[in-house]
Amino acid sequence: MAKNSNRPGRSSRDLRHGEELYRGLFDHNPAAVYRSSLDGRILDCNEAMAGLFGCPSRESFISMGSQPLFWDPAERAQHIERLVRDGFLRNVEVRFRKVNGELFWGLTNVRLAEDDDGSLSVIEGTMLDITERKRAEEALRRSEASIRSLHEIAAAQDLSFREKVRSLLALGCDVFNLELAALHQADGDSCVVIEAKTPGSVVNRGDRSPAHETFYLAALAAGRPISFIRSEDSPPASGCRVLPVESYLGGLVLVEGRPWGLLSFASQSRRPEPFRPSDFELLELILLWMGRELERDQRDREMALVQEMGGLLQSCKTIREACQVISRQSIQLFPGVSGVVYRLDPDHQELHSLVAWGQAGVQEDPLPVEGCWACRRDEEHFVADPDGGLLCGHLPGLPRTSYLCVPMRAHGEAGVLHLRLESGGDAAAFGSRWRRLASIMARQLAMALANLGLLERLHEQSIRDPLTGLYNRRHFDRALLDGLRRSERSGLPLAVIFIDVDHFKKINDTYEHEGGDAVLRGLGEVLVQNCRNGDVPCRLGGEEFAVLLPGANLETACQRAEDLADEVHALHVVHNGRPIPSITISMGVALYPDHGLSPRELSEAADKALYHSKHTGRDRVTVAESRVRRRRAELAEEEVQG
Repeated sequence: MAKNSNRPGRSSRDLRHGEELYRGLFDHNPAAVYRSSLDGRILDCNEAMAGLFGCPSRESFISMGSQPLFWDPAERAQHIERLVRDGFLRNVEVRFRKVNGELFWGLTNVRLAEDDDGSLSVIEGTMLDITERKRAEEALRRSEASIRSLHEIAAAQDLSFREKVRSLLALGCDVFNLELAALHQADGDSCVVIEAKTPGSVVNRGDRSPAHETFYLAALAAGRPISFIRSEDSPPASGCRVLPVESYLGGLVLVEGRPWGLLSFASQSRRPEPFRPSDFELLELILLWMGRELERDQRDREMALVQEMGGLLQSCKTIREACQVISRQSIQLFPGVSGVVYRLDPDHQELHSLVAWGQAGVQEDPLPVEGCWACRRDEEHFVADPDGGLLCGHLPGLPRTSYLCVPMRAHGEAGVLHLRLESGGDAAAFGSRWRRLASIMARQLAMALANLGLLERLHEQSIRDPLTGLYNRRHFDRALLDGLRRSERSGLPLAVIFIDVDHFKKINDTYEHEGGDAVLRGLGEVLVQNCRNGDVPCRLGGEEFAVLLPGANLETACQRAEDLADEVHALHVVHNGRPIPSITISMGVALYPDHGLSPRELSEAADKALYHSKHTGRDRVTVAESRVRRRRAELAEEEVQG
């Protein structure tokens, strides 16, 4: 009996102990725990539950009721309906509202429990805050959608590069929640807007700003994408000249690893939340795509320029024309780089500057072949660091800098393409692409110069007299026609001197043809030595010569003829050890427009004057008869005959 009388006391104690244990687990559980009724009353909760909703205490939370805690009342109704039907719900994600109105996501596990009367009307459950996880999932979803959009834009065949850039600027503004976007290209100390998306067109394509008034220098210094959201107590950001920027995300566009420009997204208002890792990932993907597209576009443009240069060089008739093409195309192919094309003189083993551009456009003495390592080794020679490399002797008057020499050889033509970085340039410019481009250009130049050299030699042979080296009759006729046309346009005179060697048949008979040839060569040297720039000395054939004197009046032409006669008097020609004495010349001088208006009239006037000199004693100068006097004589002769 005593044993039985003790059982009720132990059961009561066990019950209290169990209740205390349950209460302790309930109150101190780090997870949010609660009990509520089906009609929406909160029966009990722990402090974690109250804190989850932002309530200061569990008591205040219990007094609220559960219905206003759901973000959407319809979701609560669906929640209760499923619970009543199934008796429990596991790992259900539900949207809730904190007391301050903020949305958060809760992961709930609930079951129906009996009330005191035994009915299933009590909801018991736990809740975890999964807001950050849901935000991460949403960010991932948005990131995946953004990446799909980026891929669709990049793969669009019907969009140009600029149209794709505009679409990507709009995509970035939408994803990053920023209203301003711009793509800048760095150009020296300034940045030029390539494309922009701004409200009110406050930034437009082609706008130029100093680099320090953009975020280009900051991104360059950081070497990675940069971002900021200005706090209320911080000063305005000093990176935008046009607008005050409160939020910013941007980075460098790299082409072949070198800074090309800056891609910026910004806002005049503070972004409500920090930038997410997915934002930086999307920005880096856009930067990567832009860099590769610009690299491809630049490569296509360069190859187009190379092909254009090849076509232009094939169309050139002279090396002088080719030099103009080389200079023009090289400036576009290698921006920020000076250059010289050297042509080898094989007789003297010297490199002569053929054409130069940029800072290299200076006069210099011929360079011995040994002065260029590319020529000595017959392979490309690159110097990245002029303080530690094997230096050539090119352009000693310019500051030392990085440079590239590429040898040129084709069909007997040889030379060097010399490219040097201009002051302030980056040695990284001579990357594999530029060096490959320089090699292609060198091959084209060598072929073009070889072909043009052959053409010039053939042309020279066609217009030169092989014995004296003077121009021949063919060139004289063309030069006389061109000279008369220029004189007609300019109003300047044009003089022509016809020359004949006196007693040349006697010289040939006495000293044979070799002696006569020696006299003709000697006279040719006298003519070359006594001609000005622009004068045209020619051998018309046999012992007849002529000199065109553009711009010379009659007095000057006569004096030049007398000087030539004196030089010929002093000429000493020796053949087979025997001197040929007493070489004299007879000359006739005619002037445009006094003595003729056409090549035929002027040549006939000079020829008649020459023969007058021959028939009146030789070794003299005769001026042609004026057109007026000649015409009067012709009329008088016609009257006598009539």
